[in-house]
Amino acid sequence: VEDMGKEIVRQESPEDPGKRSRLWASKDIIQVLEENTGTSKIEIICPNSRIEVEWDGEAFKKMENLRTLIIIDGKFTESPKHLPNSLRVFAHFQNPSWDLPSEFYPKKLAICNIPSDSTSFEWGDFFKKKFKNIRVLNFDGNKFLTRTPDVSGLVHLEEFSFQDCENLITVDDSVGLLGKLKTLRAMCCIKLRRIPPLKLASLEELDLSGCSCLESFPPVVDGLLGKLKTMSLRSCVKLRSIPPLKLTSLEIFDLSHCFSLETFPLVVDSFLGKLKTLLVQSCHSLRSIPPLKLDSLETLDLSHCYSLESFPPVVDGLVDKLKTMSVRNCIKIKIIPPLVLASLEELDLSNCTSLESFSPVVDGLMDKLKIMNFRSCINLRSIPPLKLDSLEKLDLSNCYSLESFPPVVDGFLGKLKTLLVTSCHNLRSIPPLKLDSLEELDLSCCYSLESFPSVMDGLLDKLKFLNIEHCIMLRSIPPLRLTSLEKFNLSYCLSLKSFPKILGEIRNIPGLLLYETPIKAFPFRNLTPPPTSYPCKCGIAQFPNRVVAMSMLAEFTIMGEGKVIPMQSSHNYT
Repeated sequence: VEDMGKEIVRQESPEDPGKRSRLWASKDIIQVLEENTGTSKIEIICPNSRIEVEWDGEAFKKMENLRTLIIIDGKFTESPKHLPNSLRVFAHFQNPSWDLPSEFYPKKLAICNIPSDSTSFEWGDFFKKKFKNIRVLNFDGNKFLTRTPDVSGLVHLEEFSFQDCENLITVDDSVGLLGKLKTLRAMCCIKLRRIPPLKLASLEELDLSGCSCLESFPPVVDGLLGKLKTMSLRSCVKLRSIPPLKLTSLEIFDLSHCFSLETFPLVVDSFLGKLKTLLVQSCHSLRSIPPLKLDSLETLDLSHCYSLESFPPVVDGLVDKLKTMSVRNCIKIKIIPPLVLASLEELDLSNCTSLESFSPVVDGLMDKLKIMNFRSCINLRSIPPLKLDSLEKLDLSNCYSLESFPPVVDGFLGKLKTLLVTSCHNLRSIPPLKLDSLEELDLSCCYSLESFPSVMDGLLDKLKFLNIEHCIMLRSIPPLRLTSLEKFNLSYCLSLKSFPKILGEIRNIPGLLLYETPIKAFPFRNLTPPPTSYPCKCGIAQFPNRVVAMSMLAEFTIMGEGKVIPMQSSHNYT
């Protein structure tokens, strides 16, 4: 479709690009500008690649209907002597930047991007006199800007951006009084120390992220930012406090990496009813969050808030639209209050080292949850009964104090693919489970585990990795169906006397580890191992003829009590 449109424009004047309505091909634009062949028919100039123009600066004089001029990458031998007052969109980033002609008076100009090296005119007077109707003003990356201009005359301004202005120190007071302003961006102004009081009733987006010298949030007149939808203060590392705010329309609130922030902003009436995303990760000094109403919240990230002492109170406990919740590395949080989490898909409580119990789920309903992570919750003792029909990954690794596996309603974990229970030193048993989709099971270093979890129907036919290493109290493993198994580690299971009965066939096991395991028999059937298997120091006294006769076996070493047990076979091996 785009190519068809371009061809239609080219057919307007196949031989003379100066008589077409739109110019985008660099060669055509260079020709028109250098040969002064432009006409009143040209409405848009936007080169699709870098242009270098040797001209006398007169080429725009005949283009009295030019509405859009965008030159992202260009080099001109001199500044234009004329620019059409018909321009509505004007963006030029060429080096060196242009000096604008004195008679340039674009009454209809709506969008203007100022080049990053521009220092050519007195901004305040220029805007007041000539840019009265401008709606979008962009100073992004201007390395000479130390103070934003007086924009009090720009009563129609809707978007003002001056991000990456590395020498900007102050924002002019007039910016805080722009009644129609919808977007204010000042990202990565690393020297910015002051922002004036804000009376911005129409503001929808405020981005001050990366303003690393900003110590205080600007006062908000009447606390009113009633139309604000997005506010980012990410990486304002010196910011200590935020005044009370009324944020009834806020949807995204990012306070990530505000290392010095000690208190969460007080929200009028606790109402954040439209908030969908709340990011507070790595606010290292934050101690508490006041009660909040979060009816629409979908993402909550409190990770790495090392000083946070309690989970934020949620009005009515209602966060039933929440999909992702991370409290990772909140090392002081001990409890999480009851919550309605009917839509939750991912829960990360890993390394909450002070968390003692988990009981936040009203009715135990978490049937949309896909990922649940309790890794290194070293003081966690119990988890209540849960309904986890959609769970795909459960990580309980390094929960040293966990004594019982969380009861699962109906024992159903039919979609679970990964179950990690390594180093749960006090865990004694795991209830019967239905694990039809399980691919990885790690029970290693569960020193107190006495019995392998009973699997309904013994069915683990999708399991690829099974690790029971260092389960020193484990005495037996029930019959299992392991048709997809690739690695099986039974090393250091010091109480295990017999190898588990295998239902059906096992084929192609790259890794079988039995080091220091006192099993006496090896009852595989139809095993097709790789060319080389692992040496195993174990208690096997007899090796079955079925394995000796395997045609693909190249090497299999069994070490027992200081001597190698020979295998007798009439086959020749390669």
